[in-house]
Amino acid sequence: MLIVSLALMLYQGQTVSTENVFARATQLLADGKLAVAELGFREVLRREPNNLGAIGNLGVLYSRKNQPAQAIRMYERAMKLAPKESGLKLNLGLAYLKLDEYEKAKPLFFSLASLPGPRQEQARELHAICQLQTGQLDHAIEALESLRQSPQATNGVLHSLALAYLKKKETAKAQEVFHSMLAKLPSAEAKYLEGRVWYEAGLFDQALLSFERAQELNPRMTGIHLEVGKTLVSLRNYEAAEAKLKLALIDAPSDLEAQYFLGALLVQQNRFEEGAKLLR
Repeated sequence: MLIVSLALMLYQGQTVSTENVFARATQLLADGKLAVAELGFREVLRREPNNLGAIGNLGVLYSRKNQPAQAIRMYERAMKLAPKESGLKLNLGLAYLKLDEYEKAKPLFFSLASLPGPRQEQARELHAICQLQTGQLDHAIEALESLRQSPQATNGVLHSLALAYLKKKETAKAQEVFHSMLAKLPSAEAKYLEGRVWYEAGLFDQALLSFERAQELNPRMTGIHLEVGKTLVSLRNYEAAEAKLKLALIDAPSDLEAQYFLGALLVQQNRFEEGAKLLR
C-alpha cells in the first residue's frame, strides 16, 4: 500500500511540492525502500531535469541495487552539472571499480588524493588499488607502504600491499605483511584476509590452506564457505566445491556470487537444469 499511495501522490501534478517529494524519496532511500525512492527521484527529475540532488541520489540508489552501469550514467550526468564535487567523483570512481574499469577510476581518485580533507586517505588507497590492478606495482607499493604507517590504515591497505608483493614475486615481503595482519587482527580474520590475497594472486593451494585455517579458528565466519568453494573450483575439486557452495547458500540464500559459482559448476558438469535455475 505504501508504494501505491506514494506513487499516486507523486503523480498528482503539484499536489506535493518538489521539495517534499525529494525529502520523502531521500528518507525512503535511507530506509532501504529503493523502488519507491526511485519513483520519487524520477518525479523530481520530471519536474526539474537538472536537479543535482535527485541525479546524485539515483546514482547512490543504483549502486545499492548493484547496478553500477546505471549508477555511472547518473554520476556522469551529475558531474556535468558539478564537475568539482568531490563526493560525486568518489562515487563515480567506486562505481567504475565495480566494473573493473580501473583506468577510468584512476584519474578520479588521483584528483581527490591531492585534496586536503576526510576523503584524502581513502582516495590515496583507492588510487593505489587502481595502480595495482593496472600493473603499476612499484607505484602501488610505494603508496601503500606510506598509507600503512597511518594510524587510520585500513585492512584493505594490508590486503592490497600483500597482493602487490605477490604479483612482484616478492613472497618474503608479502609474508611480512601477513604477519602484520596477524598482529593487528583476530587470527581468524587475518587468515581469511590472507586467503583472499593468495586467491587473487592465483595461488590456490595456499589460499585453501589459509581459508581452512580461518574456518578452524572461527567455524561460523561469514562468507568462509563461499571462499573455500570458489578456491576448490579453481583447484578442480568439484565435488567438494559443490558441497561448500551449497553451504554458502544455506548461510545466505540470496548471495549472487554463490549462486553464480554453483550454477556455473553444475552447468560444467552437464547438470543444465539445476545450473540454469541458479544462473537465471
